[in-house]
Amino acid sequence: MKKVLLSMAFVTLGFVFANAQGRYESRHYNQENSSSGNIRYGFVAGMNVSNISSSDMDSKVGLRFGVKSEIGLPGLSEGGYFEVAALIDSKGAENDGATGYSKYTSYYIDIPCHIGYKYVVDENVSLYGNAGPYFALGLFGKSRYYGMKDDSYTSYSSSLFGDNKMNRWDVGLGFQVGAEINEQVQVSMGYDFGLTSLYDDNSHFANSLGGNSKNRNFYLSVGFLF
Repeated sequence: MKKVLLSMAFVTLGFVFANAQGRYESRHYNQENSSSGNIRYGFVAGMNVSNISSSDMDSKVGLRFGVKSEIGLPGLSEGGYFEVAALIDSKGAENDGATGYSKYTSYYIDIPCHIGYKYVVDENVSLYGNAGPYFALGLFGKSRYYGMKDDSYTSYSSSLFGDNKMNRWDVGLGFQVGAEINEQVQVSMGYDFGLTSLYDDNSHFANSLGGNSKNRNFYLSVGFLF
């Protein structure tokens, strides 16, 4: 599974940058030229507000950035498109309790594959929405604790991924809505629902995070397309 996800990530990155070597006669993407199946590519960056379901943790703010590509789908509908991206996402959760502070930070490479529709409001503004699955591979992460334990102050950290720890792979569903300005700048927000459990019942984190926990992530992002 890890090799498959890494291969998908490298293929996506290669696809985007290979297209970046060429020049298209028109970079406009609207309901009129989407019927030609144009391909666009660009960059995206923003912030995550993530949490872990089935836990008493609070949401944690993280970063997201990467590359994306849009492909017009004239056979689906006028204004329809397919979007694929390769993103580095920081997720996790934190808790500032009475006895101490704990924090879980994980970094994933996420590959969302969404089908969307774009509605042209006027020559400068379009509204869009898309939804579909995402596939993610955990790259690295840390759990940290600062506080009282056995009547004394203590602090420690450990890796999140590994044997008897969190699973590296994650699969889920997501949706996104946004606005496109001047056919280049995109401002969007979205939500991802993890469908796979973050760890097994015998994991080191099963007692501290609760059973059957999954990733939850709200995000805001800005993109620039060519």
